[in-house]
Amino acid sequence: MKLSFTKPIVVFVLLLSFTSLARAGTHEFEIVNVVFDRSIFMPGEVGKAYITINNTGDSNEYLYVQYSYDGKVYKLDNLVYVSKGTSKQFVIFFIAPSTSGMFNVTFKIYNIFGSSEFNKVVIVNPKSYEFELRLDKESWTIAKGLEADFYLTIYNLGNSRDKYAIKVENWEDYKIEKNLISLYSLKEETIQIKFFTDNTSAGEYPIKIEVCSLNTFECKEKEITLKILKPEVEQTQVNLSEEESVNPLGNLSIEMLVKNVGFGEKDYSIEIETDLNHSISPTTFTLSPNEEKIIQLNFTEIPAGVHLVNYTIYANEIPVREGSIKINALAPGFTIYAIFMPTPSLILGIVAIIIIVALIVYFWRKRSFLEEEEELS
Repeated sequence: MKLSFTKPIVVFVLLLSFTSLARAGTHEFEIVNVVFDRSIFMPGEVGKAYITINNTGDSNEYLYVQYSYDGKVYKLDNLVYVSKGTSKQFVIFFIAPSTSGMFNVTFKIYNIFGSSEFNKVVIVNPKSYEFELRLDKESWTIAKGLEADFYLTIYNLGNSRDKYAIKVENWEDYKIEKNLISLYSLKEETIQIKFFTDNTSAGEYPIKIEVCSLNTFECKEKEITLKILKPEVEQTQVNLSEEESVNPLGNLSIEMLVKNVGFGEKDYSIEIETDLNHSISPTTFTLSPNEEKIIQLNFTEIPAGVHLVNYTIYANEIPVREGSIKINALAPGFTIYAIFMPTPSLILGIVAIIIIVALIVYFWRKRSFLEEEEELS
């Protein structure tokens, strides 16, 4: 039988070199942390353990690594090298116990100069799938034409990786950030769901969001309520006269009725564009749903002429009504003249009437002339 002494000789030489190097410095090293790549292992499952070592001595270290639990010891074949005065994290494959339960695992690093141990609890359970859903809100009120954003969070409460499919029912125009997501055990992810309201009538709509596990085909639902209001411009009623008359240099007061016919309280403000002396009372006010208010638009010393007053009404800083008021400040006689003020169409009509009357007179006189000649003959 032929024996090979190569490996023992190499190890012996390495140990001799460690010894010769070590005599010149101190050896202080320890395991400071161990983290598994999952929170729960299935029986006999192979995972990963991330081990962090601090070498606080002034010597470089070559270290053996092992872990043990329930009387079983698992040793790694390769040495781990850690430079003096540094920290190092490395990963090893970890074989979970073959039975369910909680196990105390002891990780150990060592060489001929010392050792360090670190205890970590591992949880072993058969494969399970469980998840939970949460929404950032269950209802939202929004004006037609705007977008409603909801955020759905999926929690994987099982001990296994799972995939989930998301779908929406009872609504057509929407966008899901992700239709399919994958989550490791005890992880979570939040996705955005956008609902578009351009082609929807005002009203209250129940919407169902369904999430299904692709491993167990178990489905869970969340229901939200979307309340669609009329567009902001349709939530305010304004009543006022579009034309007023006043004597030149006279004063005029116009009443504007503003009513909130929408949902929720609104802050209003009014702006006017005109060269006339004017005041608004009040310029800003707040109305609850179905509440109304009379606004006084006051104009003083209105000069002669026809004036156009432009106004804009804002609700919650959004322009909801725009219009104009015509103010006639003319003398009574001039007012009558203004009513019959010549226009191209009026002039053409008068000319046509004159021509028709002239033709009628012409033919009538011609007929009379012919009748007189017949009598004379």
